[in-house]
Amino acid sequence: MTSSDGLAVYERAFEPLWPSELVKSYFALVLASKSQKQFSDELRAKLAADPGDLRDAARLFYLYQQQGQLDSARTVLNSYREQKDARGAAWSADELATLARLLESVQDDPEAARYDFALASDHATPGSEQKGLVGLTRILLAAPEQPLRVAFVLVPFILLASVRNLALPPRPDSGVLVLISARVKKSGNDGRVVRGFLQRSWALIDLATLQSLR
Repeated sequence: MTSSDGLAVYERAFEPLWPSELVKSYFALVLASKSQKQFSDELRAKLAADPGDLRDAARLFYLYQQQGQLDSARTVLNSYREQKDARGAAWSADELATLARLLESVQDDPEAARYDFALASDHATPGSEQKGLVGLTRILLAAPEQPLRVAFVLVPFILLASVRNLALPPRPDSGVLVLISARVKKSGNDGRVVRGFLQRSWALIDLATLQSLR
């Protein structure tokens, strides 16, 4: 099989949320056969003709992400959203979940949380509420030092879970509290660190509860 044949296989099979190893292999083949500008121009022409093509938007996103050009990668997704909103097109659960994970991969946690929030608000698509909640909780676990607006987004859904009698624990278990106490003392009692570890402990409990409902 030639490199062109291999690239054709990747092109046909491409999915926006491929594992990072597959994405890396795919773009190694792409950039071995054409320049970044050439591939970027090709993808932008396709998106101009069909701005709702999420697979091509994801390809363009990864083209920049794989080169470490994270601001340009974020701009691709912002443009996709703006085009979609301008057309008045409805968002599918798959689109919301995909953009949330892509933005999370370039450390844009507040923006990723917005998409997870929208996903958790989708009461019509089975599994969307839980998937959005899991995404929000994962962001808190990965980046507890993020501004409280991310945690604030999660609060209504924690309350909703309580109303639905999902038996969320009232506080972190003793093992988590011991860990937090030890880390806070080591940190010199920095208020931001305290807040971060408290957010992380609650997120651990919320995530465990959500996963137990699957």
